[in-house]
Amino acid sequence: MQLKSYEASSVQEALEMIKRDLGEEAVVLSTSRRGKMVEVVAARDDKPPRFKQFPEVPSDCGTGAIQEALSVLFDLLGHQGKVVTDAWAPVYDHLVMRGISKAAACRITDRMRRLDRLDVKATLAEIIPIYEFKKRVRVLIGPTGAGKTTTLAKLAAISSFTLGESTAIITTDTHRIAATDQARIYARIMNLPFAVAADGEAFKRAVNKFADREVIYVDTPGRSPRDQEALARLASIIGGGQEIETCLVLSLTSQLEHLLLSAKEYSILGPVSLIFTKVDECVNRGAICDVVENTGLPVSWWTTGQNVPEDIEKATTKGIAELILGGCTWIKQPC
Repeated sequence: MQLKSYEASSVQEALEMIKRDLGEEAVVLSTSRRGKMVEVVAARDDKPPRFKQFPEVPSDCGTGAIQEALSVLFDLLGHQGKVVTDAWAPVYDHLVMRGISKAAACRITDRMRRLDRLDVKATLAEIIPIYEFKKRVRVLIGPTGAGKTTTLAKLAAISSFTLGESTAIITTDTHRIAATDQARIYARIMNLPFAVAADGEAFKRAVNKFADREVIYVDTPGRSPRDQEALARLASIIGGGQEIETCLVLSLTSQLEHLLLSAKEYSILGPVSLIFTKVDECVNRGAICDVVENTGLPVSWWTTGQNVPEDIEKATTKGIAELILGGCTWIKQPC
């Protein structure tokens, strides 16, 4: 079985590449758009096919006809189920079952096959990087409802009580009184200095006010990823000083499409790492793999509930693989 992905400017061009490379027996597994490019994942099974063969699409037909044929094919495959039929099929099936997209599952399976590796967790640990905070001012950004304020409280508690670092909290979320009060209450409970910054100048003053603090956590308002004007305003407030790093907070209860859109639009703020929240509310956590692959960002933390500060875990290579794959120890046989 050969699994390969192809990038081209159009579906038709990708199909021609697949036909030249894998031959007439190639089967299209998935398509996705990456910016202006189209990615098509295809496979060729050297064994006799176990499903109905489709008539060849004439080479002189238009792109629309090809896309229509692909749509029919994807629909049928979606109902018939398994496409990968060789010894690596259990790997692919389990990855998809855990919420990883078909395209990403194919790439992971292909990597394991090429390296002749039997440990899927070790493979995931290699391709999903982790990150440790490096700078003093740590700004949490992300869409509405991601859980930024609660996550900030957990991180501030760890810095202050577990690590013994002098810590302060700043909020720039002045649009919702409840949000400002929530951050203020957390700071009061933990006996941490607190400031509100409604604009860029106020933010600079707050950071300077806490110049004696080893760590400053900054809460920000939730914004729709489509509200570019609001994101630009937020960027103007927090700036991009040398002592500042931003972390993108995403809820795993969101659909993959929304996660990828949020990551794309929030890139204007230059996040250096990802924090995934509400892991306890999500059974299939494979979206982590897709978000990391699409953004190139490492994972720093994930949260597992509302309790402060207990329900948060620092990302590790072993932990991230366990999180995505659950109790599966290995797979050359189904788990």
